[in-house]
Amino acid sequence: MKKIRFIWLLLVCCSASGLSASPLSDLTSTNQNVRDAAAKILRETYTPPSGTNWDTLIASLHPGTPKTNVLSFLRPNIVQTEGGGSSGTYEFCRYRLDVSWVLECYFERDIFTGCKLIKYPGQMWVNPPPSFTGISTIYFSNGQTNLLIHYKNGKQDGDMIVFTEDGQISHTMRYLDGVWQHDDTNGTTKPIQAPAKP
Repeated sequence: MKKIRFIWLLLVCCSASGLSASPLSDLTSTNQNVRDAAAKILRETYTPPSGTNWDTLIASLHPGTPKTNVLSFLRPNIVQTEGGGSSGTYEFCRYRLDVSWVLECYFERDIFTGCKLIKYPGQMWVNPPPSFTGISTIYFSNGQTNLLIHYKNGKQDGDMIVFTEDGQISHTMRYLDGVWQHDDTNGTTKPIQAPAKP
């Protein structure tokens, strides 16, 4: 009976503190202290899933397949779309497969031409409370800092520092009352140009 009470008390305390069963899921907690503690644990213990987990899936993709068929085949495995780009008849699309791997697919005139698997930890995004003022830290799935975002009254205000997946500063963006002002990449400030007046 004592053991049952202890377990029940432990569950109540963990629930009240916002802790969950895994540091990875804690990276999406609305509580910054919980996210910080989870990130620390992950930086010390995280082992990414093996890319070989996706070998069978990738081997099943054949050049010459229509894009719609490729997407239908991939859909059960795609966590989310991660962007892409195009130029003329050429297109590439990135699909998140898990917390560590992205599949980049190439298409020419909507026909699959190939793909590559890219190791890239996922961003564990958390929206701040509506009127939040302070610094919000967003982490990668490996526990490294992804973004440090300054907020004032629920809007980005001040610097947003962007980090690479290995913890290095990539660049800084400046916001004022929720509006992007400039980007400082490698020490070069790129101010936003006001649109020309008609």
